[in-house]
Amino acid sequence: MRRALVVCTLVLAAVPVRANDKWEFGIAGGDDDDNTVNALAPGRWQAHDLEGVSTTPDQDWFRIPVRARQSYEVRAAGSTVIFSLPGGPVCQAGFCASLTRVDAGGTILQQAAPTEGELRIPALRWTAGANGAEFVRVQGGGGSTWGPNDEYTIEMSNTTVFLPRFNNTATQTTVLIVQNTTPVALAGAIDFWNGAGTLLHSEPLSLPARGVVTVNTAGITALVGQSGGASIAHNGPYGAIVGKAAALEPATGFTFDTAFTTAQR
Repeated sequence: MRRALVVCTLVLAAVPVRANDKWEFGIAGGDDDDNTVNALAPGRWQAHDLEGVSTTPDQDWFRIPVRARQSYEVRAAGSTVIFSLPGGPVCQAGFCASLTRVDAGGTILQQAAPTEGELRIPALRWTAGANGAEFVRVQGGGGSTWGPNDEYTIEMSNTTVFLPRFNNTATQTTVLIVQNTTPVALAGAIDFWNGAGTLLHSEPLSLPARGVVTVNTAGITALVGQSGGASIAHNGPYGAIVGKAAALEPATGFTFDTAFTTAQR
């Protein structure tokens, strides 16, 4: 039996230069722009590298599902990567990566900042203005060739704090006790919602480092005669705010405490 000689011609099409980690070559596409299918889930770390040539630095894009009026944090940690940060180490041209929040076109909306002074852990923290998806991008520096050992990890958290009950009806009044567990000052807002989910009032919140603030909800005009729940969006890390609501019943002297909860990681 004769064997036919089959000659195969391989045609190579021009494709974008990509890093060689697993996030780049899925059947649904890579992660180099806003078409990325890679979404960060709260509390789930991912490991990436920034392998790429100097003329086209690697970009890793992440979709962040967000809810209006809730706060979020994205942290990166450079296993072998240094990130460019305000006040951080001076980087030679092309040797630092960047962590930014961007729009779908790549315009930078927010630069990362150090995590409580730790220059090796950049973080983005913000409060979402609408339901939907936002984008975070990690990019290698231009002018240098990055390899597969230039690795980092990244994690997203919903940092919002929730209160399932406040009550200023009948003879009860509610006081919130809010504590900042971190060594830096925090700011945010307490949103109060009625039982049907309608926003009643948004109260600015300012907490000194390691400080405690008491909020008498009965003294807020929009909350007089109201009951429902509350949420606190803030610019601190996950777990930065703890506290409780104490509903007071003057006629009996009883108090009914309800602890804050943090979004599940």
